[in-house]
Amino acid sequence: MKDPKTIFALLILSLTTTLGLSLPAYSQSSFLEKFLHPDYIGLYFAGLNVLAVISMFLYPSIIRKIGNFKSAILLFPVAVLGLFATGFAENSWQILLFFLCQYLALNLLYINIDLAAETTVDQEHVGRLRTAMLTAVNLSWLVSPLLMSLIATNISYQSVYLFSGSLILISVPFLKKRFLRGAKTFSHRHFRNTMSIILKRADLWGISFLAVILQVFYCLMTLYLPLLLREQLNFSWEKIGWLFTFMLLPFVLFQIPTGRLADKKWGEKEMLFIGLIIMSCACLIVGWQNTTSFVFWAALLFFSRVGASIFEAMTETYFFKKIHASDVDLINFFRAFRPFGWLVGSLFAFIGLKLLNINGLFLSLACFMLLGIIPIIIIKDTK
Repeated sequence: MKDPKTIFALLILSLTTTLGLSLPAYSQSSFLEKFLHPDYIGLYFAGLNVLAVISMFLYPSIIRKIGNFKSAILLFPVAVLGLFATGFAENSWQILLFFLCQYLALNLLYINIDLAAETTVDQEHVGRLRTAMLTAVNLSWLVSPLLMSLIATNISYQSVYLFSGSLILISVPFLKKRFLRGAKTFSHRHFRNTMSIILKRADLWGISFLAVILQVFYCLMTLYLPLLLREQLNFSWEKIGWLFTFMLLPFVLFQIPTGRLADKKWGEKEMLFIGLIIMSCACLIVGWQNTTSFVFWAALLFFSRVGASIFEAMTETYFFKKIHASDVDLINFFRAFRPFGWLVGSLFAFIGLKLLNINGLFLSLACFMLLGIIPIIIIKDTK
């Protein structure tokens, strides 16, 4: 932790980059429903995340050629202009195209921030930096639902994207080479070699599998929980905004303490197991309930994110304790599990909604998540 200014810059970049994704996140299914049938929203996101996965595997070659800083500078205007263009687009194909551009660019920017973070701290402080970055990210998610609900209710869905593009411009003063430097030498592995390394190491494939499970959980919760609350239970956007803001508090409250515990005292396995069981139980209850009680849903969603916050903090901490700053291929591979998890979740939802209703979808998600017990048993604590 020798460079506080760089750490602060990385936290700001993490926060603002996330704003581009988080502000529209919980309204995007309702927004896209105007242009796509609800059953096909999952299919659109599946295609979107296929492209995201492919771009993430091509991106390291660009970073190697021009460096971490220059590649980030090229992506930033694509993200901002994509958000503004989505807000101003007037027909379906424009909206779907511009949505794709900003979505891909924002996901790739996380790789640049990760590489810069890996060069900033030593192994002893990885847990604290990673959970601090997660907290900055989750502050964006915390304020976004309430802000989104106000904009969507009083203006329009598309205005949410204009606000996102404006807010992300806060990070412009921090787009400096000293803050976005990466490792000077990078590993250069082909896809097959990278996959082989992950499959041969139980710790890496285990934590990667858990990362996918987490993203499937986020995908279905982000795309279909708002539809359940809005269309099936008739909650207003104002109530949904307050619900989701309260729901996301655990990410701000618990991730830094769990990072410290992982660095100093407890192992990651125990906390991963606790987080997984909490998330699975929450999905089970979501699937069974049709109550319109605001207090009930606030308590249930808060409970679900207590589990998710612990689980996310431990997957991040464990992975980055197992790799080095030069492992751009492994970092990139790990980050690709976000869109890959959303791809799996989107296809899971597309197939699930052909056979079940939204409630049944969450019941099946609860069962799916219990598969995470297997890699938790297999991986070994870092201490």
